[in-house]
Amino acid sequence: MAHPVQRRWYPLVFAIAALVLLPLSVLLLSWETIDTQIWSHLLETQMARLLSNTLILLLGVGVGVTLLGVSLAWLTSLCEFPGRRWLDWALMLPFAIPAYVLAFVFVGLLDFSGPVQTLMREWFGSGLRLPRVRSTGGVIIVLVLVFYPYVYLLARTAFLAQGKGLMEAARVLGSTPWQAFWRVALPMA
Repeated sequence: MAHPVQRRWYPLVFAIAALVLLPLSVLLLSWETIDTQIWSHLLETQMARLLSNTLILLLGVGVGVTLLGVSLAWLTSLCEFPGRRWLDWALMLPFAIPAYVLAFVFVGLLDFSGPVQTLMREWFGSGLRLPRVRSTGGVIIVLVLVFYPYVYLLARTAFLAQGKGLMEAARVLGSTPWQAFWRVALPMA
């Protein structure tokens, strides 16, 4: 049984829950009136392209986030180098930037009329161009830069939990750093 002081919050909590659930309920109720002609038109004309774009984004972002997050986690947790503590902190900064803001900055900097390409044209001539920013590859790069910290944190925690002893033991037993990473550190993480 709830304490009387706790029960005092119930109306406010239910009001907030109702406000949150209202848009969701409107969305769910709108599914009653599905127009089959619209869906058949989408299936015939657009759905294959949309699904292929989604799969390309899924695979590109998944591979990119895994490569970037795990490699940076391994680097900052098992290697000693100057600036490691600063880099460990700096790698968390994408958490502070919303994805849409990062996308606007990315497009603004790297678009044809942006400062990066303008500077490159001034230095190297007009023949040098970067790939198009407003493309599938550009979206993949932005999403990788936004989402890698999640993988980084998980992998870093796993690498720190296993310690450096296993890597050192593998190296003493004759493994190269690359073999020790693939055969010891990564499977243990």
